[in-house]
Amino acid sequence: MNPCTNCALPRPERESQLRPLIHLTPEQARAAWARAVEKARGRKITAHLVQGAVRELGLEKPKPAKTGPSRADLRRLIEDGMTQLLVAIVQKAGHDALVQKAEALHGYLRT
Repeated sequence: MNPCTNCALPRPERESQLRPLIHLTPEQARAAWARAVEKARGRKITAHLVQGAVRELGLEKPKPAKTGPSRADLRRLIEDGMTQLLVAIVQKAGHDALVQKAEALHGYLRT
């Protein structure tokens, strides 16, 4: 028995061509690669072509749901945190209060 089921297909030459196939099952990866080869029509098989084949076959990896505040909310939180920190500095708040406000602001900046 021949272990090569798609010997007529060219093999990937670069890691970037394989990247879109990593999350797929072997059967799905073979189907997507075959579709990319078909779409290339003898031209260079690019990673973009492979990604398009994966998308065309409906095999895209689902994107994780975004959690946390939106960009606008995050900007507002940072602005509020800066304002609170500056007010605390002007009012000569104690060290602990300043550290608490600075740490809260730092948490927003890391998000």
